[in-house]
Amino acid sequence: DLIARGDSYQVNDRSFATAASGRSRDASTARGFAQAHFQTSMPFEKNMDQMQMVVEPIAAVTVGTNLRQDNDIPNEDSQDVFLDATNIFNPNRFPGYDQIEDNSHATYGLRTGLYADEGYQGEIFFGQSYEFDDDNNPFPQGSGLSERESDFVGKISASMGDRFNLNYATQLANDNLSSQRHEVDVSGKIGPMTLGTRYFYANALQGTGLDQSREQIRNTARYQFTDKWAVFGATQYDLARETEGLRKLSYGLDYEGQCVNFLVTGRRTLTRDSSGDSGTEIVMRIGLKNLGEFKTSGFSLGSDN
Repeated sequence: DLIARGDSYQVNDRSFATAASGRSRDASTARGFAQAHFQTSMPFEKNMDQMQMVVEPIAAVTVGTNLRQDNDIPNEDSQDVFLDATNIFNPNRFPGYDQIEDNSHATYGLRTGLYADEGYQGEIFFGQSYEFDDDNNPFPQGSGLSERESDFVGKISASMGDRFNLNYATQLANDNLSSQRHEVDVSGKIGPMTLGTRYFYANALQGTGLDQSREQIRNTARYQFTDKWAVFGATQYDLARETEGLRKLSYGLDYEGQCVNFLVTGRRTLTRDSSGDSGTEIVMRIGLKNLGEFKTSGFSLGSDN
């Protein structure tokens, strides 16, 4: 892949431009960036009686131009940096547009899997990234990319069709393999009932607005009481010591017909004073097969702090 990119910014009301600093509250700037990314893999396959085994080494090299640090560009959409098996081979591991991963790095990993004839499967992945240039690293502490050798990332997944699914992702420190981030997602179906649980933990990202560790659990349930009608519900609970408590509660009714889909959802959000208003809203969505769908933006039933 060959990538060329240009950005132009017009920034207003910069927070660090106080009256005593003598800096302007407005700024305009532009930047250009070019990058080349090469990725290759070599899967080895072994066929057995009722399954297939695959072992796949993967490697990538990314070469990019060097960007100077531009303080006129605020970092608003690139703070929540994370490293896992889904993005470790991306040429730019920053989310959003405000930050760009420049310079050059190499990425390497190993994926193994067992794939049964009945559709059952299991996979394991383990990988790491290495920066060629150790100067001017743009990543925050805690992201897993702030050092020359990145943290290790791993993923374990297993699937038995819609009856059972497991996904576990982890980020381990490159020096002592201590856990920096992990996520477990489990779902299963028993008759008309589908249950799911997702647990998430991430260390703080120093120098960003995410300066505290995050820990949450989300539970979901869905009951299909006819071929077309189902009810569902979900809760999201914050487990972090500083912010512990129920954060979201949702429930709804779902109809799926041959030509029309209909969904109505109620959501209750419980936040802290510093993170926004609590409130309740109702969202409705109607879909027409082969024509598209529309939904309300949600109308509030009242909010409070």
